[in-house]
Amino acid sequence: MNMKQRILFYINRAYYRAFSRGLSLGLTLPFRLLDQVRFPELHHKEIRVANIDEEIEKLLQNISNAENLDLEPRYLKLNPLKSRKHKKLRIAILVNSRENHLINDVFEELRRSAISVGHICEIFPIQQELIVNQESLEDSDVAKFLPNLVIVEAHNNPDNLKSDTFAALPHLKEKLGFKVFLISIDLWRKFDIEFIQAWQDIYDVLIHLDRQSVEEFKLTKDFWWPYFSHPNTSHQMIPSTRSRKSNDLIFSGNLRFSDRRRWLYQTSDIAKILGVNFKVESLDYNLNSWKSRTEYITELQNSTACLNFSWKKPNFTLITFRTLDAISSGIALLQQEDSASKPLQDFFIPYKHYLPFTNLNDLSAILHVMKERPEIIHRIAQAGGEFYKARYSRDFLWSIFEERFRLEAPAE
Repeated sequence: MNMKQRILFYINRAYYRAFSRGLSLGLTLPFRLLDQVRFPELHHKEIRVANIDEEIEKLLQNISNAENLDLEPRYLKLNPLKSRKHKKLRIAILVNSRENHLINDVFEELRRSAISVGHICEIFPIQQELIVNQESLEDSDVAKFLPNLVIVEAHNNPDNLKSDTFAALPHLKEKLGFKVFLISIDLWRKFDIEFIQAWQDIYDVLIHLDRQSVEEFKLTKDFWWPYFSHPNTSHQMIPSTRSRKSNDLIFSGNLRFSDRRRWLYQTSDIAKILGVNFKVESLDYNLNSWKSRTEYITELQNSTACLNFSWKKPNFTLITFRTLDAISSGIALLQQEDSASKPLQDFFIPYKHYLPFTNLNDLSAILHVMKERPEIIHRIAQAGGEFYKARYSRDFLWSIFEERFRLEAPAE
């Protein structure tokens, strides 16, 4: 970075730290005034909560109805619970992220989960140009590993298509005969779609969690697979949801989006009125403000509930990292949904495993229940965590994967 970029970097980082601290204390006015200059649209979207007693009654009725439902989410209906003897696959994962990037944590847990069911799996950083050129394919680390499956991170800038690594991979695939699977973290952004479309003739399967984008952009050869592979889960014992927590509610994430900031202002206002302890943390890779996974998960588990914003554009919401981190950590998830986009309901039951909201009335009612009926929030947190652990085990997920593709283990 040059001097100007470095100065802007430190100013932004200091601002977002102050923003997080201010909203945690309920001090929103100074930041609102600044943001009305930066984000004029915020000034016109302040919403007053109406008929809160009716909203609370409706929420409690939805929770009561959900507790008595014995339904399977759509994904489990399509993929009944099963177990099988796993084959010993050799899986190479190619990643392009910086060393401290969250995506690397995701793929490291994917590697661990593959190993836990008997596969051999290694991660290869693309930056090191492990496949240098077509003439030296036999000498590359990937070639020496002799994989029968290569998983490539699809969360890439299209410029990476010009690298020697990507140019050589199709030739290495032809020579060694392995399958190439793209795995997608996000599918909704322009450069993600450009990358995937450029690989259309190279990859055999696109692994994703975003059916809506696959349908919208008419992507083919896709596999809808809930790779809930985060370091905090490891499918170990879920922490008690009845122990004393420091935070009633937490939001840890990127604060740059104006719609997200509007929600945070209003949540902070309501939390202050109700006496709900609301903690806001700015986590941003570009500002080096991302905590270690241990610190991040510890803070989550020290909270009663996690607030998650997943809206990206009209009629479109995502399943984000926070979504899965919260449920698998055994805390209550407050999940933003759109009336036309509710992807988490394919995997979990709303009001039983998590609490959805689409507007400020919904969220306000949840915060009232959190303050007045905390045992309900604890019950939902526990139900979500236990369901995750019981139904989305590593054994189950890899059984679906192997059954779908029937990959043959390489000869010993």
